[in-house]
Amino acid sequence: MTPTEWGVVGSMYTLGGLLGALSASPVASRYGRLRTMQITTIFFTIGPVFEALSPGIAVMAFGRLLSGVGAGAAVVIVPLYISEIAPPAQRGFFGAFTQIMCNVGILLTQILGYFLSHDSSWRWILAAGGLVGIAQALGLLLSVESPKYLAQQGNVTLAKKTLRKIRGEGADIESETSDWDITGIEHVNGKQYLR
Repeated sequence: MTPTEWGVVGSMYTLGGLLGALSASPVASRYGRLRTMQITTIFFTIGPVFEALSPGIAVMAFGRLLSGVGAGAAVVIVPLYISEIAPPAQRGFFGAFTQIMCNVGILLTQILGYFLSHDSSWRWILAAGGLVGIAQALGLLLSVESPKYLAQQGNVTLAKKTLRKIRGEGADIESETSDWDITGIEHVNGKQYLR
């Protein structure tokens, strides 16, 4: 690649990250945190396919753009989701651990790059990103929507049921649900009730 082509390919990931970060919050507000994370897995999975199988710079740049959208959205939505489902006393730990694991991922990618940066082995590095996207998609099948988001949408009963599922049957969830400060209409079995 020429320096210009290298710059284009590299900057497409950054541009995608910007687009993903800007769009994540409105999408999460409308469709939920879980659905938004599931959407990011599409970008995490398809982007690396274009990158690893790219016959030329244009396809590579498009793949980097898609991967960037997924990464930018994830940087916004994943910490939000974690802060809403983590136990209040451990939110700081889980938030910090998320950032640490992002850096561990970058380190592992750099190590892969060191060993696989010859011939066409670089394609394996890019394909590994797609495998991470598939693993994330499978993990999200076992996840629940943020109880706080459900409550904000008027589904307080479902929100409390979901929080009880996360915390366990013996946990006291009343102090946590009182911090949600949700007022307005509750939807139960298709009927609206004033709270």
